[in-house]
Amino acid sequence: MRMDEVDAKLRDLGVGRWHYSIGEAVEGKFCVVRAGDGWELYFLSNGRKQEFYQPISEEDAARYIVQRFESQRAQYERFGLDLSNLARDR
Repeated sequence: MRMDEVDAKLRDLGVGRWHYSIGEAVEGKFCVVRAGDGWELYFLSNGRKQEFYQPISEEDAARYIVQRFESQRAQYERFGLDLSNLARDR
């Protein structure tokens, strides 16, 4: 999978853009950002990168972010949480 396919895949999973940013570091979101020849993945909180993953290939970054939100969706379903929160765009 390539990064240009990730947004559509996450939308298909019911994940709103409120939760992630592709290509840009945005506070309060899980970010996937180009770093040299690879991609960095992290959650940006108070200007600090958390859950940081070193530069990895585009394919690995795309696979990771999709799997991360697939797992999060499964947890929402398992615990009976409101999926509309995951689908939020704002």
